[in-house]
Amino acid sequence: PYAPAFALRVGQALAGLGRYDEARERIFPLLDRANVCHRGYLRAAVAVCGGQRDDFFSEIARAVADQCSNLLMLPIDPLFAPVHDDARWGALMRRIQRQAEPPFLPA
Repeated sequence: PYAPAFALRVGQALAGLGRYDEARERIFPLLDRANVCHRGYLRAAVAVCGGQRDDFFSEIARAVADQCSNLLMLPIDPLFAPVHDDARWGALMRRIQRQAEPPFLPA
């Protein structure tokens, strides 16, 4: 049976080992079998483990567009701490806050 959590962890491990391209090739197709609203979020979780900031922001934008419920965890999940210092982070948080009803992030 398909287990998106297992595929995610394997992808994160590969990316963390410097094998991000392999994770994209072998794991992303498995992650894409998850609920459509979670695909971007799962891919972003792999990208951040591989230090791929541009891919992270691209994939998380997809999750925002898909209104992924996991975005509620984004500002507090320590997995994403490596991108908090990126200039795009603040804009991302504002976009998520504007989209959320009710707002879940402090102003």
